[in-house]
Amino acid sequence: MLVILIKHYMKYIFVIFFFSIGFFSSLQAQTKAEEISGKIANNLKDSLQLTVIQRNAVFDINMRLAVAKSDVRNKYQQQDSMRIYMQRVENTRDSLYKAILNEQQFLQYKKRKYTLLNVN
Repeated sequence: MLVILIKHYMKYIFVIFFFSIGFFSSLQAQTKAEEISGKIANNLKDSLQLTVIQRNAVFDINMRLAVAKSDVRNKYQQQDSMRIYMQRVENTRDSLYKAILNEQQFLQYKKRKYTLLNVN
């Protein structure tokens, strides 16, 4: 009787276990994306004298880009395809930033883009 109960509940334990692994993995990825998005937003805020509203908009843009890149990673397993679609996502960054930065801020961003986006 006890063996039957253990076998019966083992199915549920395995399902819960695998669900937890997937949940915590996605949570960790989201936390990493939030961390990187925050660092980029703070770099731009300090360097370009962004307002709080602009800083938050930059953070939101970076989070949307992180989600889009994650979708590309999940969808495309071939390196060449992944690289092409990742670049397409990244190429939208400037137009999204341009919508929230004033002309002077955007020009400064374009001149120093590599250093401003590098958070390592």
